[in-house]
Amino acid sequence: TWSWRKPEVSGEIPPARAYHSGSFVGRSLYIIGGTTYRHETNLEVYALDTGTPIMSYAPHTLRIIGTMVWSKITTTDSKAPRARCGHRAVVVGKDILVFGGQPETTTSTTYGVSTQVTLPRVPPPHYKSQLRLFSLQEKLKWSLLETINPPPAKNSFSLSLLGEALYVFGGQIRHPRHETNDFHKLDLHTMEWTTLNQYVPKEE
Repeated sequence: TWSWRKPEVSGEIPPARAYHSGSFVGRSLYIIGGTTYRHETNLEVYALDTGTPIMSYAPHTLRIIGTMVWSKITTTDSKAPRARCGHRAVVVGKDILVFGGQPETTTSTTYGVSTQVTLPRVPPPHYKSQLRLFSLQEKLKWSLLETINPPPAKNSFSLSLLGEALYVFGGQIRHPRHETNDFHKLDLHTMEWTTLNQYVPKEE
């Protein structure tokens, strides 16, 4: 029917966040990282078991059989990256590849005596160009994948998997902080990046 609905969920429901990633592996949705409204960034991983979809007897109707339960995934992996937001993730097999983003840290300050609203003071971001793998097959382990000629460290870009290659377009870089329209491809066999078009700054 192409209509939205809010399903009933239970379990360890993730706190409100933005700039996280969401990836489906099998019937589970994995949420990685993100930041709160206070700009407190984390690398928490939550999984939602969405149940088993089946077709009902009514035409073109899909029903979900399952519990729709959230669970928080804990790992003591020493190779886990720092807190991350603004990254992107894709699924390869039963693993999740995570690229870029920023490990943002912050201190808070209060603006306005009348409202008493506490807002964050955000320092200049430190973007990443690392490619990380979160393995759902090997005891939920993180690993850093070495690549050749990676693109500039960036945040808030698009990441797509097509065949056996990753494609990164646009995003925001730090020095100086601005948006880009560069386009990069990563061959997942050779692990080498190729620049498909280079960002050219506009003249002011």
